[in-house]
Amino acid sequence: MDIKNGLEYLTNVETKALLKAVNSPRDLAVILLFLNTGIHLTELPELNINSIDWEIKLLHIDGPRKRDIPLNDEVFEALSTWSRDRIDSPSEALFVTSKGEPKRISYRGIDKLLRKYGLEAGIQKPINAQILRDTFGVHLLAKETSIDNAAVILGFTDPMSIHRYIKAAKDEKEGIVPPQDLEKLDTRPRIVRNISKLMRHKHKEARIIKPSAPADQPETTIGRNAVLSEIKENLSKELSTLLVGSLGIGKTHLLNVIAKETGGLYIDSPAPIKQFLQKLCEKYCPDWSQRLPSKSRSSAKEIVELLSNTLKGKDKKDLLLIDNLDSIKASDIEILLTLFDSFTILAAAEETPTRLKELWWKFRRIDLLPLDREASKELIKHLTSGLTIADYELLETRILTISNGLPLAIVEMVGQVSHLPVVKKEDAREVYHEAGVRYRDWTAVVIVLWSIATSSRFINLGAQSIEGYILAVLGMAALVGGIRFLRTR
Repeated sequence: MDIKNGLEYLTNVETKALLKAVNSPRDLAVILLFLNTGIHLTELPELNINSIDWEIKLLHIDGPRKRDIPLNDEVFEALSTWSRDRIDSPSEALFVTSKGEPKRISYRGIDKLLRKYGLEAGIQKPINAQILRDTFGVHLLAKETSIDNAAVILGFTDPMSIHRYIKAAKDEKEGIVPPQDLEKLDTRPRIVRNISKLMRHKHKEARIIKPSAPADQPETTIGRNAVLSEIKENLSKELSTLLVGSLGIGKTHLLNVIAKETGGLYIDSPAPIKQFLQKLCEKYCPDWSQRLPSKSRSSAKEIVELLSNTLKGKDKKDLLLIDNLDSIKASDIEILLTLFDSFTILAAAEETPTRLKELWWKFRRIDLLPLDREASKELIKHLTSGLTIADYELLETRILTISNGLPLAIVEMVGQVSHLPVVKKEDAREVYHEAGVRYRDWTAVVIVLWSIATSSRFINLGAQSIEGYILAVLGMAALVGGIRFLRTR
């Protein structure tokens, strides 16, 4: 470290030793910012993720010394690397703490890391932000650089304040790369700089984590707006509608959304039929137990007749929402069909068995499909709002791959990590859901292959073909081994 004209600054050898000691993308970006832009210690912690213009490689400094500083390739590459490593968090800070809940890095934290790397690099005097800033100033003015431009970059309001750097720069010759602009302050070897120019250093768009949604926020219907519009149009015309889709596709969710918006009665199952009818009576005929001969002995037919008489003469049908409609018994269809005179029914079913075809004829059918990729991404983003995630892209890709667009699988996989203070990479890799895994039935193929192998075995045995017999046995062994392997997978 040299001390000239009251300035302490690093030589080129010391600068390289300091950078070589750094083992963290964040810390490397911090040190290179001091060495390549000369910003003040008070300015660095206040940098936000939007302080960098990635398109034109420019650093925006706010505060009393407001200015824009161009970034050379060395510091830009370091910042790009840090942007990919930075944990998404509620903080807008460019540099956040690496332990515990991510928070804006403090002046004390910066000073501590600079001193640590100075000791590890074997530099005798303590390293601090001012020494790095002075190193930048001396190197910037070591060759012909406009005093006015240098004053702007260093944040001097009075150009005369820069003269102490000029005096030191005149004496500084050894080990300095002649800088005609900030790009010449790049400390890397020439071949590394040239290769770096050919490569595009892609940064990661920072993701600001917003606070968790309040409990009373309306239910999200991401990816289902078109379906909702069709349902509402049908209901406005008093057309009963049936939602059909696999387990986890979001049928129950849509029924609950419509129930909350319309005030309709939601019932999770029509079976057993008598219990189902009693739930209807509790809302639409509260005194039903007194109006029937016996609450426990009254038949389903008597209860539905009471309901029909109570609701008879209404100008508009009430909305009834029934989940798991395919669980109803075929013997109860006639009872349920009488409700269509009094209710507009919105129902859901996994499948439509032919034994209930008289029931399905009463509905307008809507098939629910898995969410497309963009809708799935939007749902994941909504559900992870409020979570601190080390690698959001890893978690998103994992959930997209396993869920296959099933909303239930997406919701429950996010739920597996929602309790964690920080969702680490290993946590993201472990999320899993059985509902999103697609299975293929290879039973018929296995039976055919096994039959061929067995027949070939006996045919070759009868023909006394030892080679053919051995091949048939090996084929059977390979088939069994393949089945076992696929089961473990």
